[in-house]
Amino acid sequence: MDLGKLMEKISTFHDAKDIKKQEEMLNEFAQLAGDDEILLNAVTGKNKGDAMPGILFTTNKRICYISQSFFLKKISVNNIPIDKISSIEYRKGWMFSKILIYTANAAMQIEQINNDEAPKFCNQVKKSMEALTPQAYQAPPMYQLPQETPAPQQKDFIHELKELGQLRKDGIITEEEFKLAKEKLLR
Repeated sequence: MDLGKLMEKISTFHDAKDIKKQEEMLNEFAQLAGDDEILLNAVTGKNKGDAMPGILFTTNKRICYISQSFFLKKISVNNIPIDKISSIEYRKGWMFSKILIYTANAAMQIEQINNDEAPKFCNQVKKSMEALTPQAYQAPPMYQLPQETPAPQQKDFIHELKELGQLRKDGIITEEEFKLAKEKLLR
């Protein structure tokens, strides 16, 4: 990532003045970030247990915490790919917030973050996580089969034949009418 573009983007963040003072850490991040990465947010804070503050970056691909030791001027980098983050949350304190980042097998806690910036940072990471999460497959709508009209109840052929036979015996229908009705029933 080009350092000039990185500096332009950082100038839009709340902690821009504090971040710009950390030139070596910014250079380190600019070298680490790929050209296809988009810087989404950056805040200053301290990794739990560190003496010196660092910078917590989030891009469309990762969270990166860069800090520098006080005496050795050694730069430390912790990267967590967005797709490896299981959850992120913030806890607001009286003066500062802390951000907690969880993966399947580790956790990172960055403290002394501006109370207004912690929720923005976390929301940005959550949006990136959602963008990388494959969407659940949505099956096409089920096509309803046309409602079948109920089949006419099958007639009891034996019962009907008996009725026809009785009608013939009673003389109501002729032998010829009986034979025709019988053939219709058997079809």
